[in-house]
Amino acid sequence: SFDTNRDSLKTRKLVASGDLNDMDIIIGPLYTSNFRIVCNRYGNDTSKVLISPLSQNTYNVRKYPAVYQVAPSFQIQIKIIKDYILEHYKDERVLVLDSRKVKGKSSYIRNSFSKDEKFVEVVGIGSTHIDSLRPLFEKKQIVIIPSSRKAFVSKVLGSIGGMDSTSIIFGLQDWKKYDNLDINNLMFLDVHFPDPNVFDFSDEHDVAFLRLFEQKYNTNQARYSHIAYNIIMNFCSNSKRYKFIKISGGGRVNSTAPLHHYINYELTPVN
Repeated sequence: SFDTNRDSLKTRKLVASGDLNDMDIIIGPLYTSNFRIVCNRYGNDTSKVLISPLSQNTYNVRKYPAVYQVAPSFQIQIKIIKDYILEHYKDERVLVLDSRKVKGKSSYIRNSFSKDEKFVEVVGIGSTHIDSLRPLFEKKQIVIIPSSRKAFVSKVLGSIGGMDSTSIIFGLQDWKKYDNLDINNLMFLDVHFPDPNVFDFSDEHDVAFLRLFEQKYNTNQARYSHIAYNIIMNFCSNSKRYKFIKISGGGRVNSTAPLHHYINYELTPVN
């Protein structure tokens, strides 16, 4: 393994050294800017597999045919959310909330639903205060918040949680990383989001990984250990954890990201 951390100079030196020339599979670097340096050198070499483990930025996967992106793109996450809503809440009111400064994502969602003849209300909000949001809400609705802005998401969820109405919230994979969200409110609002890498104690694959990790290192799994294990198992064994779809003219992006929500303080797959 090579530790380049966030240092682009180290990454450039590693690529220039030729040490990666004989590698069949290259995982990372984690950061998009450094991963792009590796892609510039090897991204068109389809005898190699270049794996982007965390980034949702599709620039590299769109441009380079050798790239596999594990984190689902925004478009794939919205498709997963849309398909679920159309199956379970087709006749319910759907409200899309986002900042007034961000219009592209909300427009994409509206157009995506309209192709399936489902109207959704799109509202760009300037204030996240409960008194500003209350007029937008009815007795019951489905709410999609397509934002990756940590502070915005936290304030909006806090305000919705304080209203006398029933909402089911759909958000993005990034929300899993936010440490400023009240888990009791996440359960109260039944917040859903797609995630390809949630540890599942009912999955024999995940339980076997945890057992082996604890036996080897005598400690709990580290932050990215489970993701790394899934990647290695997917690309180096017959245990396929992801399903990749080809992007025209480019590489492949993972489309397997089941919806999850919190039950009894645990992140659980949605039935």
